[in-house]
Amino acid sequence: EMIILRNNTYSSGRLFEQINWEGRHKNAVWKRIVELKILNQYSVAAQVDKKRASKLLEILALLEEQNSNEAEARAAKVYFRILFGTGFNRRTENNINSALNYGYAILMSLINRAVVIRGYNMAIGINHHSVRNPFNLSCDLIEPFRPIVDSYVYINRGRELDFEYRCELIELMTHKVVYNRRNMEVQNAVEVFMEDVFKELSGKNDRIGEIKLVGE
Repeated sequence: EMIILRNNTYSSGRLFEQINWEGRHKNAVWKRIVELKILNQYSVAAQVDKKRASKLLEILALLEEQNSNEAEARAAKVYFRILFGTGFNRRTENNINSALNYGYAILMSLINRAVVIRGYNMAIGINHHSVRNPFNLSCDLIEPFRPIVDSYVYINRGRELDFEYRCELIELMTHKVVYNRRNMEVQNAVEVFMEDVFKELSGKNDRIGEIKLVGE
């Protein structure tokens, strides 16, 4: 399927805005994104093994003292081992990774659309900056929402990625989460979260709200 993304009326101004995001704002936003991601990873992992999941809280407690990317990597290693076993590897071809990748792709599509509608350039990220990645910004924004997919895939870890399962992963975008103490669908939470992120990057907001998974 080919999606043609047209320029937003404000895209030139947005591009100038993105290029001029200050390093201190970008660092603060990225640290908050990593914090939110680890918090949601903990909420999922604690349902599986609360004792082992406490390691994620230890990593989170040291976030101020360590590189955010290192903390994110350490947390991911602990997290996926709790969910899918010590031998699990995200690069291996299997039903679990196929389902995770499909769910993430749906989330990414949702985020891409929201970014473009607001006139921002998807290639100019906050932390991701690969010259080969046209979706650096979306790769940053998706992080706190990934555990929504992870949780569903864990529950269905014995299934093959058939048509019915794919439809269920698409429907995850209408599931409820809590953002800033407000219940809303995932797709709406993405929009509100994104607005808060862009405000903070521009120095107009000093706090990005917390995303909580419903039913944790």
